[in-house]
Amino acid sequence: MTTNLQTIPEQLLLEVFHFTCAKDLFQFRLSSKSFNQLITKSEIANTLWTEKLKLDFSYDDEENEETEWFTCIKINEDPNEREGRVQGISIFGFHLSEDPLFPSKSAFEAYKSFCKANLILYKNIDPLPKLNASYMIRAARIWYELASWCLDPDDELDPMEPYLDFRRRLLQSFYPGIMHCHGRFREVNQSDISITMAADCLFAFCDGQSRPTDAETAAVSLFGGFQVYNHVQLTMLINSIQTKSFMLQQPKELILANDIINGLPSIVLSLQTGNVELRTSSNNSEESYEDRLVIASGQDAALTWFENHVRKLVRGEIEVIRGSKDDHPFDNDWTYISPFPTSKSSRASRCVTRGIEVIASAIPAHEIDTVVYSIRIRMLKEGEEGYLTPQQRGFETCQLHTRHWKLVNLDSNNEDLVNGEGVIGKFPILFEGGYVNGSGERNLGSFIYQSCTGREMNNGTFEGHMSFTPGSIRQPTGEPFNVYVGQFELSMSPSLL
Repeated sequence: MTTNLQTIPEQLLLEVFHFTCAKDLFQFRLSSKSFNQLITKSEIANTLWTEKLKLDFSYDDEENEETEWFTCIKINEDPNEREGRVQGISIFGFHLSEDPLFPSKSAFEAYKSFCKANLILYKNIDPLPKLNASYMIRAARIWYELASWCLDPDDELDPMEPYLDFRRRLLQSFYPGIMHCHGRFREVNQSDISITMAADCLFAFCDGQSRPTDAETAAVSLFGGFQVYNHVQLTMLINSIQTKSFMLQQPKELILANDIINGLPSIVLSLQTGNVELRTSSNNSEESYEDRLVIASGQDAALTWFENHVRKLVRGEIEVIRGSKDDHPFDNDWTYISPFPTSKSSRASRCVTRGIEVIASAIPAHEIDTVVYSIRIRMLKEGEEGYLTPQQRGFETCQLHTRHWKLVNLDSNNEDLVNGEGVIGKFPILFEGGYVNGSGERNLGSFIYQSCTGREMNNGTFEGHMSFTPGSIRQPTGEPFNVYVGQFELSMSPSLL
């Protein structure tokens, strides 16, 4: 047989192997050293197994298309450790903070890597499905990006800042990953695996977050939230324990994230359409499907939704902020992720007037059927873009006195002019890099307030200015001046979530 194989042209062998399943090739390679060499290490081996990777595991790693490298999943070989996930948070036996991928020049090694991952992810499923390698690579990369962000802060952050503690606590809140036959996927029909495959890969690395026990742990929610008047929202990536109760109520949906304060809105994976949807009603009847808004579509919707959020966080397009006990119903100050776009996002406006920076943006809040907006106000520090010295701006401190907003409805072109004292009843005094609140406490960072528009402005624009008094309102040191708020969009589009 060896002699005959050596006499057959490689192109013809490749054509024969093309019609041979991987399982048989694994068996054939054990028949002789020459056959093993031919199938795993010869010149045609990479071509053969590259083809099998694409055919069996939908392997399509765009970053490596122009190179000879193949991306593989790290697999911990100790089945006891992997089964118990004692030392590793993923089902493959490693922590999220470890790089879960490694490059190989061998397509055969890459194929074996995904075979092992497939057996672990779909353990006890018969017939054994074939995972999507591209989904698995994407899931591994996005979790590693998030873990790296949690552990490797920006150089500009003070190591003593609570933002760093928040990041560490966020990473600690994640549950170990699960196999398809466990937890949230236990009740999913075999026929729905093609719909849940992207979610399978996502939750193989982490099974949501631990349930909060108090206000402090509630604030450590991956998707963060906002506070508008008496409405507080905090959305977390829920775990399998919580998923089960939701599936009993609505078996056609797989819940992914949920508002832990009010219960709504819920972000779900529809087992009918494969879309990731926002559920804005607690009604679980068939008619309530009109209350679903599509956030991401396609077979990879779960990954697309998750990637979009994490990359906004990692790139600084949304940020961790410090809230005050004056701004929410909890007893203590809190640190949390704000979903409002920052100046690094095209959806936020930034204006600087006499050294005072204003960053403004809005997001839809479908559960209260309105748009909520955030305005961040700060006197810039030396070295920041737009900074002026006290001599240049004409004051050491200044105090917000009045607000003047112009809202335009883009459907009717109607304008709404709003004038009033302070903002949400507050009159902060700004100093370089911080502010003094109503109780006289000095705080570092931006003064941030959040409010909402009326329903008639769910498709419009917002802009305006605030009047500031140099020094303070009680002890002015100069003439009042206006600080401008650049125009930003008001929209209820679910794509903005």
